[in-house]
Amino acid sequence: MDFLKNVAKDVGKKSGKLVEGTKLTAKIASEESKMKKFFADLGEMVYNDYQAGESFSNKYDVLFSDINLVKKTIEDLRQEAADVKGVKTCSNCNAQIKQEARFCTNCGAPQDTPEPEVAVETKDCPNCGATLEKDAKFCPECGTTM
Repeated sequence: MDFLKNVAKDVGKKSGKLVEGTKLTAKIASEESKMKKFFADLGEMVYNDYQAGESFSNKYDVLFSDINLVKKTIEDLRQEAADVKGVKTCSNCNAQIKQEARFCTNCGAPQDTPEPEVAVETKDCPNCGATLEKDAKFCPECGTTM
């Protein structure tokens, strides 16, 4: 029975990550759409000013700022999506590779490897099967006293 509970938990976690990844992908697409609109507006404004013989001074600073903000948002969302998917971007060729990869599978470049995580001793809740730290006095899922 504990096995089935653990399998169900694993499936729930993986489906949650899939949903989260899908939401992030949708947010990225929305931000990219905003950026395309900003670029289109900018291009039209610059062309109209060019046709009218106007100078380009600081007239477009607000639009430039908006574009930079959207670009930063897209970059942050892509990083968050990569974390959810368990991938990172190769520092040499920008290919997506597994986070734990020491070398890029696309170009072979060595990757910065993070310090290994320290293993934490755990135990399972006898009531619900949740994984707890060894020294936990109560289960955070069901409240059972350990």
